[in-house]
Amino acid sequence: MGIKNTLKILSSNFSLTWKSGLYKLICFALVIYLGYQLVAPIFESIQSQDLLGEVFAFFEGLLSFRGQQMATASQNIADIINSIMMDSYVFSIILLFILVFALLPFLLGLSDMAESDVLYGAMSCNTKIKYLASFMGNLKSAIKVSAFKLIFTVPYSLIVFLLCFAISKMFVFGGIVTYLGIFLVILVVLLAITLERTILGFFQASSIVHNPKLKCILERGLINTLRQFGKNFSYNFVLIVCVFFINAFVGLYTFGVGLIVTLPASLLSFNILSMVLYFNAYGLNYYVTPSEVVYSKKLDEQIDIKDMKYIL
Repeated sequence: MGIKNTLKILSSNFSLTWKSGLYKLICFALVIYLGYQLVAPIFESIQSQDLLGEVFAFFEGLLSFRGQQMATASQNIADIINSIMMDSYVFSIILLFILVFALLPFLLGLSDMAESDVLYGAMSCNTKIKYLASFMGNLKSAIKVSAFKLIFTVPYSLIVFLLCFAISKMFVFGGIVTYLGIFLVILVVLLAITLERTILGFFQASSIVHNPKLKCILERGLINTLRQFGKNFSYNFVLIVCVFFINAFVGLYTFGVGLIVTLPASLLSFNILSMVLYFNAYGLNYYVTPSEVVYSKKLDEQIDIKDMKYIL
């Protein structure tokens, strides 16, 4: 039901995809530009050591099931990366990590708050709210919430990155071990994103729907996360897996052109699902289309059918 309602709201508010997508495109372009300034010397070292050639050789072996070629390419890639780390580029890599895992999420979080506000207007009373007006009106609250989330996301992202890096050591063995390593890396990333969305998804919705004060956001967010953790985790995991495969398919078969549509829509769908789950948790009725309303009950009023025998 949560995924179905998410898709209905996405289709009825699809124009929001283009508005928020433009902002996010600017954010990505800014981070890529700043990141390039940091890694330009590293790129020169990569070109001189033919790292890209080894990467292509690895994927060529992966697609043609040549285990020895994958193992050799993986070892060469590891040697090149180690040599780069030894060439006093560590500081640049640290700054790049800050750009990708701190500045970019912070900037995207500003848009997420505006998106949630626009969605709240559409879901609560079928009202159209201007994205730009919402962005400026919620900027103060958005800065506060985005900065607060960084306390969790930055160390969390570092842990996930190190875990994936450790698993990638399996690539050098070749054969089925390499495929197992790739599977584990993808699985860890998907589960990590799911866990992050499950924990932090309610914080944004709480700020928009109930109270922008940080104490209230934290209290309501944690309560709802813990009370329905398994259910919310499942919904987020299903959506994230679907988004992953849809974008992979579209990116592969349209040479990346289709991602112009699917990526912004995917990011927006995460915020929609968070709003849907929050509305359901508090028993708030909401519009999924201009002519269709979903009537929900509070968690305290939702009784499983297996518990009915204690009432009858």
